[in-house]
Amino acid sequence: MIRKALFVVVAAILVLGASSLWAQDSGKGDKDKPVRLSKTKDVSEPVLVTKVDPKYPAGAKQDKVQGAVVLEIKIGVDGAVLDAKATKSPDPRLTEAAIGAVKQWKYKPALTKAGKPVEVLASVTVNFKLK
Repeated sequence: MIRKALFVVVAAILVLGASSLWAQDSGKGDKDKPVRLSKTKDVSEPVLVTKVDPKYPAGAKQDKVQGAVVLEIKIGVDGAVLDAKATKSPDPRLTEAAIGAVKQWKYKPALTKAGKPVEVLASVTVNFKLK
């Protein structure tokens, strides 16, 4: 019962924040260098279509560790999460759980105005809270 309630709480507080986005240059210049998106760029934000909730690590739960894990993720042209790195975390156990879940997420990829999918970097926040 408690486990089910905890799962519901974690699922409810999982937050996607795509506040910082960059696009891979899709045609000219150095293709490996990310370009920061701005309002003048014609690239849409990726849209989350499949989300896997993280499992609260038993040791972290026992130690009453909670808080927000902020990840920078790389979303590929197929919408898969290619990479995830923590930029802020209260505990390595929560970081590992957040990365494991987020790497299973699937997005509708970011698109150029011409409709071509591009790789982007996005910032997402995964909240862990005990009740």
